[in-house]
Amino acid sequence: FNDIALSPDGQLLVATQYHQMKIWEVASGRLIRTIEGYFRSITFSPDGKLLASSNGIRIRIFGLPASGD
Repeated sequence: FNDIALSPDGQLLVATQYHQMKIWEVASGRLIRTIEGYFRSITFSPDGKLLASSNGIRIRIFGLPASGD
């Protein structure tokens, strides 16, 4: 993996690998979402509602599912 981030509440784990970003639900291990693109670094907003990623040139912001969705 290029980068790994755990959500502030510990419910989601995000990892970037090659040309994908994958989001898992920690408790169940279920893969929630795969996003295609080149991702170098990732970080959660303090409230855990947004995920920011960068490929070294541009920044992308993603909304995340609410807990229990």
